[in-house]
Amino acid sequence: MSRITVAAIQLNGQPGAEDNLRLLEPLLAAAREAGATMAVLPENLLCMGQRDGDKFEAADRAPDWHWRDRVLALGARHGLGLVAGSLYCHPDPAQTERVLARCWLSDRGGAIAGHYDKRHLFDVEAASGESYHESRTIAPGDNPPIVLSCEQLRWGLSICYDLRFAEHYLALALAGAQIITVPAAFTHTTGQAHWEPLLRARAIETQCFVIAANQCGRHASGRQTWGHSMIIDPWGRVLAQAGHEPGIITAELDLGQQRELQQRFPVHSHRRPTELTGAQDSAGAP
Repeated sequence: MSRITVAAIQLNGQPGAEDNLRLLEPLLAAAREAGATMAVLPENLLCMGQRDGDKFEAADRAPDWHWRDRVLALGARHGLGLVAGSLYCHPDPAQTERVLARCWLSDRGGAIAGHYDKRHLFDVEAASGESYHESRTIAPGDNPPIVLSCEQLRWGLSICYDLRFAEHYLALALAGAQIITVPAAFTHTTGQAHWEPLLRARAIETQCFVIAANQCGRHASGRQTWGHSMIIDPWGRVLAQAGHEPGIITAELDLGQQRELQQRFPVHSHRRPTELTGAQDSAGAP
């Protein structure tokens, strides 16, 4: 495959899963109408909760994958493969204290290509006075960075706070990712400062396309997310960008152009092993 049209879906997520499904469907229809065959959905797709406990009500409990199946079926209904943001789940019913934030990848027929569990959790105190403690209710994924094949392409998966850890994205690139996806619920404070610089840096240093689908607006908890979902090419150019409102963006990705860049500018073959053995001054003394 040399070209593909993709979409990023931007939502103002609500606490209730059914409400979010109703918001999602017309946006998927619009993405397909615009020519997309794959769509990336935001983090916390079915629950931007008012309280921590809300996420448990929107969590799948294996072997019942009710919410996952409904989301992927919506994609298939509109002829779209999905990078299904993050959905909460209990893959082991005996583990009920915390959920996993899981991203599912499916093809245009709704068949599952695989999944990725969010590894880095957002436990921070922002300068604005905001505080977030994801690890209270979410368990970190014990999977490594994951690259999956779907619709004849190689997809590198990540979720939101992963974006701050460059080594995650390098691992995806070295594993052969062509497109890296970033479902997110980046806050207004951090998004305004860091969202675009981090996304463009990840595209440039990996030489991958980056599709980032963010939440937007003010949510029931009072949290405000940044929006500005983006599609970026391997040279760091912004191909499409949303604003502050719910909606979709689309772009055609030229995989041939990506291969040409990687041949002319073979940064990964130039990479040398790096071991952090302690800082040294210019004279070599530790």
